[in-house]
Amino acid sequence: MKRSLIFWLAVLMMFGGAMVFYGAWKLTQRGRTPVVEVGQTGNGEIAATDKPSESTEAVQLTSFEFTERSGEPFGSDDLDGHVYVASFFFASCPATCRQQNEKMQTLQRMYEGQDVKFLSITCDPETDKPDVLRRYADMFNADKEQWLFLTGDLDYTAQVGHNYFGVPVTKQGHTEKFIVVDRQGEIRGYYHWGKPNEFAELQALVDQLLKEPADQTAEAQATDEQVTAEGDQSAPSSDESSASSDEAAAETTDSATVGEPSAVE
Repeated sequence: MKRSLIFWLAVLMMFGGAMVFYGAWKLTQRGRTPVVEVGQTGNGEIAATDKPSESTEAVQLTSFEFTERSGEPFGSDDLDGHVYVASFFFASCPATCRQQNEKMQTLQRMYEGQDVKFLSITCDPETDKPDVLRRYADMFNADKEQWLFLTGDLDYTAQVGHNYFGVPVTKQGHTEKFIVVDRQGEIRGYYHWGKPNEFAELQALVDQLLKEPADQTAEAQATDEQVTAEGDQSAPSSDESSASSDEAAAETTDSATVGEPSAVE
């Protein structure tokens, strides 16, 4: 009986110690940014899941800027008023990314000469320098003006992926969806390049967006500025208003003098 009691007391103490250890570990994890989950694709490539990681201090980005394969800076400001399709990849990916960019090449051929651009953003910037991206882009006959290959700091790229485009990005880990953005910079849809029905939906959306007018907000703002400028030109300045008031007062005085009878001599 005594041995049984000692045994269960020992078990209870071990369980209690384990719970204390677990509680302490949970406290150390508070405030940390969870790691983006990754999984194996059908071709054995590592790719980030389509669910964005949660961040305790997520900063909403309203713009971005990378280095294009030409070595020149290129960012969201250069895309104002343009429809574009964005994706993430890395040049050393042997299968999936190559197939993905073949689909992007198909889109480039379909929309050649039209007002739509394509962005391929590397998630392996340590390897994918501008010269590497130039050689890679040449494999797909990528038009230098229409299809841009971008590189930058990995942490910044992950921020842009998560906080601007709403997709997870890790080193050599990325979503397999194309991101369609309209002329106003609003994301309009995510489409998996490897699914024929989604690829067809992407094309239909791009066609629709190309028919939409340019930034109406900017046009309205320009109109408001023009009206304000015209109003400023037509409105008299304070000095002019003062001078006009003085002239009016003088005219009134002259009129009063003329109307008075002359004094009797």
